Amino acid sequence: MTIIKGFLRATILAPILAAGSAFAAEPLYCPQKEARIAVLGDSLADGLWASLYRSSVTCKTLTLFRVTEVSDGLIKTDPSEWSERLTSNLGEVATADLVLIQMGANDIRPIRTETGRAMFGTPEWDAAYADRAGELLSDVKVVANDAIWVGLPIVGDEELEVSYSKLSAIQSALMAKDDPSAKTSVFVDVHEATKFGTEGFVQSIALNENMTTLRAPDRIHFTEKGYDMVVGVFRDELERRLRSRDTEAHLDTLALQ
Repeated sequence: MTIIKGFLRATILAPILAAGSAFAAEPLYCPQKEARIAVLGDSLADGLWASLYRSSVTCKTLTLFRVTEVSDGLIKTDPSEWSERLTSNLGEVATADLVLIQMGANDIRPIRTETGRAMFGTPEWDAAYADRAGELLSDVKVVANDAIWVGLPIVGDEELEVSYSKLSAIQSALMAKDDPSAKTSVFVDVHEATKFGTEGFVQSIALNENMTTLRAPDRIHFTEKGYDMVVGVFRDELERRLRSRDTEAHLDTLALQ
C-alpha cells in the first residue's frame, strides 16, 4: 500500500503557484482501453467527481460513476448501504477499474457500538470507525481492481481541523493494513497540499497575477478551481494506473499474435 503525502506535493505546488500555472486544468489522460471509475463519498467527493468530469468530458473511453451523497458519511449510513449504492450505480456490469473514496467530513458525531454509543475522540470510537471503514474498503475491493482513498483537507475551523486530522489518520492506518503485495490500495494525504503552498489555511491565492478563490465560504469545501487543484495531488497516480492498464492490454495483444 502506498501513501501519497500531501507535503511532498506541496513542495511541488509552491513554485507552480508562484508561476501562475493552471495546475491540474489540462485534460485527464484518455485511456485506449475502456475504463470505469467510480467516485464514492460525501460532498467533498462530489467536488472531486465534478473536477474529473470536467477534465475528461471529451474522453469516450472513460466512464465516471457519481456515487456521492451530501451531508452523509460512515456514521449516518452503514457501509453496506454505501456498497449497495456503488453496485447499483455501476449497473449490470457491477464492476469498476478504480474506486475513488473520500468521506469523513460529516462523521464527527457519536457512533453506535454493540455496547451502546461511543463519543468521538475515544478509543472505542476510533475502533468502531476503523471497523466501518474497513468493511467499506472490503466491499469496494469486491467490485474494483484498485482503490484510492483521499484524506480530508485542511479547513478553516480550528476545532474541525483537529478532528479531521484524526479521521484522516484512522483512514491512513486502515489503508496501511491492506495487502502490500497487491499494491492496489493508495491513501492520498491532501492536508498539506491544500495549504496551496502557504503556511496554513487560505481562501484565495494569486494565480496569473490575479487573486483566485479556491475555498468555498464555509471554509471546508472548494471552488471549481480548488477542486481541480486537489485532483492534481493524486492525478499522476490515477493516470499511472490508466496507462498501466493500456500497457498490459497492449502486451496481451502482442502475446496473442
